[in-house]
Amino acid sequence: MPQPPPPLPAPGPRPGPSAPTRLRRRSLADAALDSAALEVFKQDARSRVWRVEHATRGPVVVKRFEYQPLRQRAALALGLHPAQWELRQNARLRGAGVPAVPIQDAGVEPAGVGARVWLATPWSGKSMQTLLKQPGQTPDDVRALLAAAAGLTRRLIEVGYTFKDLKPSNLVIDGDGRAHLIDVGSARRDTAPAQVARMLAVMDRVMARDGVDEGGRQFFRERASDG
Repeated sequence: MPQPPPPLPAPGPRPGPSAPTRLRRRSLADAALDSAALEVFKQDARSRVWRVEHATRGPVVVKRFEYQPLRQRAALALGLHPAQWELRQNARLRGAGVPAVPIQDAGVEPAGVGARVWLATPWSGKSMQTLLKQPGQTPDDVRALLAAAAGLTRRLIEVGYTFKDLKPSNLVIDGDGRAHLIDVGSARRDTAPAQVARMLAVMDRVMARDGVDEGGRQFFRERASDG
C-alpha cells in the first residue's frame, strides 16, 4: 500500500526568495523544486498542484499550468497568461493588506515550441475545504473557520476588491487559525453591489456543497458583509 505523506510542520513564515515580478525562463530544477511530489492536491487538464520539500525553505506548493504549451506561449506574449494575472493580483492584494499566500518563485519551462509556466508558494496550511470535511470537527471548530473566512472577505471588500473564485478550496488556514487567499488571478478592483453579491453567492453555494448548514452560511454572510 502507498505510504501516507510525512507530517507537515506548523505553517508559518519561512525564508525564501523575494516575490518575482515577472516570468522568465527558469526550470523547477533551477529552483531545486524538482523532487518527487509528497502530496498531489489537484491534477487536471489545466493545471497540477503538488507539494515538495525544499532543502532550506521547507514545504513548498508548486502549481504548473498543463494546458496546451503553444497556447501558453501565446498568452505569455500577450501578457494574458493566468500565471501573469496571479502574479499581478497577488502583489496588489498583499499591498492592500489582504492576506494572500505569497508567490515566492516562478518560471517558464520550454515545451517544444511552447511553454509550461509554474508558480511556487510556501505551504501555509490546509484548505478550509479540507478542514470542513475533516472528521471530528466540532460546531465551534466550524464556526472559527467561518469567522476567519468572513474576516478575510470583509477585508477584501473594504479595500475595493472582489474575487469571483472565493470558495473554501481557495482559502488556507494557518497555524493560528487565520485565513489566507490562494489562486487570486480572478481578483478584480470592483465592489459594485452586483459583484459583491455574486462573490458571496458563489461562496454560499460551495459551502453548502462542503457541508456547511444554513445557520453557518448565514453567520458567514453577516460577518462578511457587515463586519
